[in-house]
Amino acid sequence: MKSTRFQTEERFFHFASRIPHPTWLERPNSQRWVIFLNGLGKIQERENVKWISAVMMGTHFHILFSLHSMSAFNENILMLELERWFAATLELPMPAFDYPVLCERILSLAQFRHTYKYIYRNPVEASMCNLVEEYPWSSLRELLRPSGKIVFSDSNSLIQNPYQTLNWLNAAGPDASYGLILG
Repeated sequence: MKSTRFQTEERFFHFASRIPHPTWLERPNSQRWVIFLNGLGKIQERENVKWISAVMMGTHFHILFSLHSMSAFNENILMLELERWFAATLELPMPAFDYPVLCERILSLAQFRHTYKYIYRNPVEASMCNLVEEYPWSSLRELLRPSGKIVFSDSNSLIQNPYQTLNWLNAAGPDASYGLILG
């Protein structure tokens, strides 16, 4: 893949935030994950967005996504729409997200790979699981064992080569030896 893809066809972003309200935090993780997936699915139905990877931690979440460069929709409007959806669904006051939020533009393949791995390794690094595929509140689990409507794009050909991808994700340290295929 040419690095120009990041500049011409799609714009990639890493979004991270938290919903600090008890209405959200006091729910069981299984309920929060369903709500989280529903929110991503609803936004995806209306907008030209590809959700690539996500993880919901105990206090925060990370999402890696892309927007087509020709889309008039931008990452700030997208995140505001997602926040509004959560606020309406959970009957929360705005702002529903804890500010400031992170919405970082991904400018290179190396940065994309680092972010992708960082998101999936987050629960491992926090000692919540031993392997990335064990963490239940992750898009990785949804891709490996679909439980319903999949809202995530398999940009890494994970389904076609899960062992290589999982070995790379489970290895701590630099990720330069793994070539991701973005499709």
